[in-house]
Amino acid sequence: MREKYHKLGMWSEFKFWRNRTKHIIDESKRNFYSKMVKDSKASKDLWKCIRSLNPSQQEKPYELLNEDGVKTNNVSDICNVFNKFFTSCVENLRTDRCMSKTHDYAKLNQFVQKKFTKSEQVKFSIPPVTINGLFNEMIKLDINKSTGSDNIGPNFLN
Repeated sequence: MREKYHKLGMWSEFKFWRNRTKHIIDESKRNFYSKMVKDSKASKDLWKCIRSLNPSQQEKPYELLNEDGVKTNNVSDICNVFNKFFTSCVENLRTDRCMSKTHDYAKLNQFVQKKFTKSEQVKFSIPPVTINGLFNEMIKLDINKSTGSDNIGPNFLN
């Protein structure tokens, strides 16, 4: 249809009707889903409506062409191909770096030792923690916050 209008030199007319049709379809969808949400009496009906907007799709198995040009969807084979590729990248970088530079770790060691002997060594100490101080800090925790990396929530500590 698009090519027909384009050949006839009626491109602007085609765009007008295409946009008008799209507008009507979008408006109809908006009205349909708005009515569906308003008419849902229970949360189960509402979630059914929401799921219909984004239906779950079955996952397609991944496919990969290996070096031989053979397609595979075996997960183990795919992992091995990726592993081989990335380890070879690292090996290539490692050999390139070794060939381009000769490392003199003695110079690096001397530089670090010189820095430590020149300046004062920075010392720090951790002040002792009292049970009362710890208790006072735990009381300040907001129990509405989520858990940390230790998966212990503030509500559990209080």
